[in-house]
Amino acid sequence: MPLDRASSKFVICPPKNGTHTIQHIMPQDLNGHMRFAEAHRQLDGLGIDPDTITFAMIVRHPVNRYVSAINHNMRVRNWGLDEAVEASISSDEIVFYPQMWFWQDDAGILLFPFDGMPIIDWLGWQGKRPHKNLGHEMVTRREITDHKLFQTAMARYNPDWVLYEATNFG
Repeated sequence: MPLDRASSKFVICPPKNGTHTIQHIMPQDLNGHMRFAEAHRQLDGLGIDPDTITFAMIVRHPVNRYVSAINHNMRVRNWGLDEAVEASISSDEIVFYPQMWFWQDDAGILLFPFDGMPIIDWLGWQGKRPHKNLGHEMVTRREITDHKLFQTAMARYNPDWVLYEATNFG
C-alpha cells in the first residue's frame, strides 16, 4: 500500500476505495490491500518504526462500495447480476471484505471520506486531481439494490456504517 517515507504517511486502502488513485500519487512500498495490523508488521519488517507513521484510511459509503464491487466482479469474471450478488454473500474475495476488516479501533487511524477524495490534499498533491480506475458500469445501483438478496448481502457491511458515519459526520 502507499507509503510516503518523506512525510511518514501511510494510506490503508480497502478495495474499491480509490486505491488506484492513491497509488498514482504516492510511492507504493508494500503490495496488496492489507489491514492495519498487517501494514504495521510489514513496516516493521522493512526497518520502519510503525509508531513514526501517520496512518489514514479512505472510507466509502457501504452501498456505493458494494455496487462498485458487484460491477467489478461482473466485468472481470463475466458474471451475471444474480451470480455476482450470490457470490458476494459468502465470498472470501477481498473485494467483498467489509471496510471494518482493515481498521483497528485503537490505532488512531485518520479517516477520510471517499467522496471528493480530500485525502489527496492531506497527502500534499499539487495539480489536477487524478481519478483512476473508472470502471464501466455493468448494472445500475438501482438494479443491485432492488435485487432480492441485496439486504442479505449488505448484512456483512453493517459494521461499515460506524466508520462511514464517523468519517462523514463525526
